[in-house]
Amino acid sequence: MNPNNVSIQKEQANQIVQKHFLERGLAVHEVYEIDSHRFSYTARSKSFALDLTSPNSNGSSTYATHSCFLTIAIPEDATITSTKHYHTNPLPVIHQLINKIRTQTEIPILDSTLDTTQSVIPYDFLLSPPTSVPFSRMVPLSEVRGSGNLTEKDIVQVELLLGKLLGQLHSGVQNDWYGLPSTEEPKDPSYSWQETFTLILEELLEDSEKSGDFEFIPFPELRAHLSRAIGSFLFDDVEVPSLVWFTGSEDDIYLTLPSTTPSSTPDGSSTHPPMIAAILPNVAHALWGDPLLESIFLPPHPSDPLKDGYKFGGGSPLLLFERQKTKRIWYTIFLTLLVVRERRGMAVTVQSKKEWAIATLKQCVQDLKDAPTY
Repeated sequence: MNPNNVSIQKEQANQIVQKHFLERGLAVHEVYEIDSHRFSYTARSKSFALDLTSPNSNGSSTYATHSCFLTIAIPEDATITSTKHYHTNPLPVIHQLINKIRTQTEIPILDSTLDTTQSVIPYDFLLSPPTSVPFSRMVPLSEVRGSGNLTEKDIVQVELLLGKLLGQLHSGVQNDWYGLPSTEEPKDPSYSWQETFTLILEELLEDSEKSGDFEFIPFPELRAHLSRAIGSFLFDDVEVPSLVWFTGSEDDIYLTLPSTTPSSTPDGSSTHPPMIAAILPNVAHALWGDPLLESIFLPPHPSDPLKDGYKFGGGSPLLLFERQKTKRIWYTIFLTLLVVRERRGMAVTVQSKKEWAIATLKQCVQDLKDAPTY
């Protein structure tokens, strides 16, 4: 089933809210579809933000007071098949991971409800509890940058906090084995990150070459570079499997803007600094692996404030040696292959993430020619 053909009507969303939040006296004010122009998009599920309101005595309301997120599972599409070593996380696994994140970090992801009854809509879904900030008042961090709504000091504060939360994630949510999360222990667990990652990457390279999605990409040359990286044990410096959000980015991090404009205070700062109001509870691509794999560390990031916050949150240094920058190139390649694979068969625009992925992969091929592996 094509996710573009799946939608949730306001009445359906209201029935879901009434089923799970009846005692809160809330009703759906507006339904927002979370767009596909983000790394975390997957064809296996679709996310919505619901603005909620508290109806008055006559049953009417004029503005939103709360919000929550709704993620529905989409039946498998024949255009995107799982490989032997890689697939996106199903909702039960996502639900389990969210609980781990919630209990072992300060990341603002609340305890979600997994509903597989299909009694309200013909899909399994994950519903986050209401928060007191309407989605219509939230702005993705990616949009805030350069908008003029935040001072440099504000941005530093946000990056410090984001780094701290990522540090908590990687140091506080860990595992005994590498690879895709599961609700059960794997029968044949992997204790080598290099083995785990390269198996997934080699499968995606083969899948991408056969699909024809990437024109003019020299896949044999990429495989030769990968063989040299494996021979140099490039990916074998990871000691503990951390939970890696992987495709999470600034598009998935929502802020509330300062209550005053920067010019309204003498030092150019905000009277009430921006806060991380919500994080899209989408960990469909999360896995146990190397923290450097995070898309938030995509060059030219991480910034100095983010690195400082990351260290304060318990994270280990990310880029100590030149060869680790080569490893980061391979992680970027992995991301580009996944971004295009998830959008296979979709109509795209010039500004889409698919166009970004193709251009970035071409640049990575060039960068690997002079990248050290020792």
